[in-house]
Amino acid sequence: MKKSGQLLSFILVCFVGFLMGFGSSVAETLVTKYAETLGALPGAIGVVSSVCWISALLVLPISAPLLDAFNKKWIYFFSAMMLLIAYVGFAFSNSVSSLIFFRLINGIGKGVANAVCMAIASDVLDEDKKTQGVVYCSLAMAVSMAFAPSVGLYISNRYGYSVLFLFSAVVIGITMVLALMIRTAKGNGVIRISLQNMIAKGSIEPAVLMLFLATAYSTVNSFIVVYATGMNINDIGIYFSVYSLVLMISRPLLTQLSKIAEAFTITSVRDSLPMVIYTQ
Repeated sequence: MKKSGQLLSFILVCFVGFLMGFGSSVAETLVTKYAETLGALPGAIGVVSSVCWISALLVLPISAPLLDAFNKKWIYFFSAMMLLIAYVGFAFSNSVSSLIFFRLINGIGKGVANAVCMAIASDVLDEDKKTQGVVYCSLAMAVSMAFAPSVGLYISNRYGYSVLFLFSAVVIGITMVLALMIRTAKGNGVIRISLQNMIAKGSIEPAVLMLFLATAYSTVNSFIVVYATGMNINDIGIYFSVYSLVLMISRPLLTQLSKIAEAFTITSVRDSLPMVIYTQ
């Protein structure tokens, strides 16, 4: 792929990631509050929140072989379609049980869409820029969170939850169209589902670490809007804006720090006694 086409595809995938993060955050930040308006008790609100992540967790190992087998932009297209269906379902849900059902669909779409977005960002760049590409793509998603919850609160207060969820569905629909414009390679057409293809041994330790971090994060964020409402705090959107601002500053910085740490590790190993003896 030429440099100009490479840059265009990368900008496009970052924009798709930004819009996907925005559309998802607008809807999903307030889905627990919406469940409360449907009469859900705290336990049921917890189920509404967690069932999305459970379905995302279950589908992620299967998504890895699919990314190798098929064109990634089409995988994004169909996973985003599941998000769209989920948000339209939210808009017309009038019971907690139907909301939980569509949250299951939401989780499947979200799990695959996030993974494939990062994979495309990695694929369209040269080998030496892949790490930076993934970081900036994830940063684009994070930036959208700076104002998405505030937009969601405004729409829900002014027009109601149905309009809010339909708005999110439209945003996701736009990403589906944009994703088809990204130049991506065709897959090998072979689906190999095995533990070796689904699980990378080197990623187990970071995955366990992320499990605990994500658990702490979701425990707070799932109830933050409901808690703020109960405490008569009207400006809870500021919380998400500050959180995203810190991400915007810290992620590029941490990318540079990781390079320094990697270089330091390589230098330390190279200059160690065993390596000095080996290279003599």
